[in-house]
Amino acid sequence: MADEQPRYRFRGSIKPTAEVKRPVKAYRNAATDSATGSKATAATIDIFDVIDSWGGWWGISAAEVDSALADLGDVETLFVRVNSPGGEATEGIAIANLLRAHAATIHVTNYGLAASAASVIAIAGDTLTMAPG
Repeated sequence: MADEQPRYRFRGSIKPTAEVKRPVKAYRNAATDSATGSKATAATIDIFDVIDSWGGWWGISAAEVDSALADLGDVETLFVRVNSPGGEATEGIAIANLLRAHAATIHVTNYGLAASAASVIAIAGDTLTMAPG
């Protein structure tokens, strides 16, 4: 059938391109401990895409999250921001276990959707906050 649109993993007929890809974003931020006035190390990681073992253009893989965590180095607090329709269950479990194994205190905020495999990631933190809506 020549009229049929091609199908892509978790994206339907949307061809993976640079515009579609929302990579794992991880960055260090500085917070000040109000009690001591000293700098506490904190970082944020964004999981704003489909959970997929292929990674790259196809979504966020556990390997990409592992790499992002390694790039951050030692932090005391890690803020994880999630907005994902989910994806592969085993990859979500692997990402959740990476977060659980991290030495930092993990604060997860769901900014819209944490469905399917992303729900497993969302409950891996020490705290979970749901944005309004």
